[in-house]
Amino acid sequence: MTSLPAYFCAAANLAAAVALATVLAPGTPLVDEPARAAYVRENVTLWRAGWSLWILAAISLLVFYRWWGVRIGAGPGPLALAVAGFAADVTAESLLIAVAPDRPEIARASFALTGGVANGLYTLAGALLTLRTPKLRGTFAAWTWAVWGSGAALSAAALVEAPVVIAAATAALFALFVPWCVALGRRLA
Repeated sequence: MTSLPAYFCAAANLAAAVALATVLAPGTPLVDEPARAAYVRENVTLWRAGWSLWILAAISLLVFYRWWGVRIGAGPGPLALAVAGFAADVTAESLLIAVAPDRPEIARASFALTGGVANGLYTLAGALLTLRTPKLRGTFAAWTWAVWGSGAALSAAALVEAPVVIAAATAALFALFVPWCVALGRRLA
């Protein structure tokens, strides 16, 4: 079985993380609300393209989790959690794309939905897949749990609206997650 889903997930999440660090950052809670709203209004096309990359990343994560689950015989539970996360994610990101440019007050709830709820469900699904994967031992297991720990920190920070912690946890999560996807793809190939 090919590892293409793992590589696709790594590439899509890398592209989304770069978009977040560049074209989306001035529209996030790291910036005060008036400046954030002005940036989004003045850069609607970039804003929408950036969040569209996050939807692609979410799709790639579902494909990857399905591939991983089938590969290890995990059953439907982890994928069901990831699908629930995906529903929350697409809802939040669609609001950020379609509504937030004209109604910036909706962004706050959208950030909590994508960063807190969706990411929390993705993290839980990944942790369940990890527990069901016999080939994860030693240093690789520690790396894997660091990924899920970063995801849990991001979710908690998003739910309590701690922008600096959100930024730090996001940076840690994607610095760990992107190469980890490739490594897990090779390990389970």
